[in-house]
Amino acid sequence: MFSQISEQEMDAFDKYSQGKMGGEELNLFKRKLEDEPQFRDNYRFYKMIITKVQEEAALKESLKARFIQVEKRSRRFNLRRIFFSSAAVLLIAVALFTYKYSRSGNDYSKYMFEEPGLSIKMGSNTVNKWAAFSTGYADKKYEDCISILSAYQSNDTAIYYSGVCYEYLHKTDSATYYYNQLENSTNTILRQKSNYRKAIIMLRGSDRLQGLTLLKNIANDPTNQYNAKAKEVIKDISE
Repeated sequence: MFSQISEQEMDAFDKYSQGKMGGEELNLFKRKLEDEPQFRDNYRFYKMIITKVQEEAALKESLKARFIQVEKRSRRFNLRRIFFSSAAVLLIAVALFTYKYSRSGNDYSKYMFEEPGLSIKMGSNTVNKWAAFSTGYADKKYEDCISILSAYQSNDTAIYYSGVCYEYLHKTDSATYYYNQLENSTNTILRQKSNYRKAIIMLRGSDRLQGLTLLKNIANDPTNQYNAKAKEVIKDISE
């Protein structure tokens, strides 16, 4: 849930968005995004407002002069001035965003399927190493599961469930990292599962356009097991 963004947070968001953050400062910022839900929500709200201000045609003309002035003075967009220059612009952007997505909701969790657990039969020589994972997963001890799976990262199943566990811990950056590793997997089921889950994560975060593009690719592939679900999501958010 969004809370008031502090001046210190705004400075950090500006610097990160403009690519001016590096080294340990960048690492600390990314860890904070991953570990602090409130900080992550504030950054998503920040990105949402900036994106909507830039995208909404109705606001283009009113912002044009401001963009030009900022560009002449500093040769870059000063996002903080856009935030604070006009409370009215902020309210309009939020209102437009709320109106556009209120019908389908900004919570896309209804499109995400629950992963019940291991869906393939393991050979007898691997049963023991998966037993602890299966028990921990059933008990929702996802941190323990991640620790167990870390020893088997050459296995696509282990990679996939590492992503799922991070997703259930709301560490979406880490989840996406593991799902990305399966993009070229020869295991069609896991590859399609991970791509679909990644697309929904992106829709819920700040990479909506990339998530929508991935969904369209799934929807255009009749052999993909999530073809129908992808079409459903696209239709819902487009209405």
